[in-house]
Amino acid sequence: MARALCWVGRSAQLRKVLKSDRAGCDWLQRRHAFALQRPSPQVPVFWDQRRDVRMCAEERFDLLAEDGSLLGVTKERSLVHKHGDLHRSVHVWLCTYNGELLLQLRSAEKDTFPGCWDVSSAGHISAGNGSRDTAVRELDEELGLRVDNDNLEFLFSARSTNQGSTTAYGSFLDREIQDVYALFLAHKLDDKALCLQESEVSGVMWLHFEDYRVKLLQADSQYVPRPEEYQEKMFDCLKSRARQAT
Repeated sequence: MARALCWVGRSAQLRKVLKSDRAGCDWLQRRHAFALQRPSPQVPVFWDQRRDVRMCAEERFDLLAEDGSLLGVTKERSLVHKHGDLHRSVHVWLCTYNGELLLQLRSAEKDTFPGCWDVSSAGHISAGNGSRDTAVRELDEELGLRVDNDNLEFLFSARSTNQGSTTAYGSFLDREIQDVYALFLAHKLDDKALCLQESEVSGVMWLHFEDYRVKLLQADSQYVPRPEEYQEKMFDCLKSRARQAT
């Protein structure tokens, strides 16, 4: 991978965020390794010319044994997806009580399933971090929604194995244990109320879970596939909530 050494100055995007939300700016600085102030000459930041992103160090994941326990070993994200190591991620579904789901359109720059419709918000759990805290953070990061930990309802965990290839990153084997949460809403949110993270999310749409289930059963290539266990558990939960709402 061709890289050139560069120094990162003040980002216009972060300046904009800084004016309205210092905490959000601090988080973006940690997540993307942008610097609010020009770093000292002793701290280089590498620029990945292919992806046009600046980074100090690649995100690392905790590796899991087959029973889901921690191995006590961490590895870079790109190698985890290259080698097929088992790791943990979180999913957060925005759901109305009558069964409407918010789906996000994954950015074309994603390393897995670029340009496909996916769960409302999702992310890997970085090494040393917790599941629920990650779910709350990803919801804020990707959709601009701030909620308390208690607002999210844990639904289930499920294993998922997906493989494929992208032009930018080559072949991948993504083996995850996915912790699935839901944020139940009385009605659909206006899309304008959301603040999408452009590097992750290209758009959103609302779809009834029955229509979404059909897309998955048809193996529609525009939708990120879900294993049978995941589908059964999720749709059972949504059907139960829909019955309670009537």
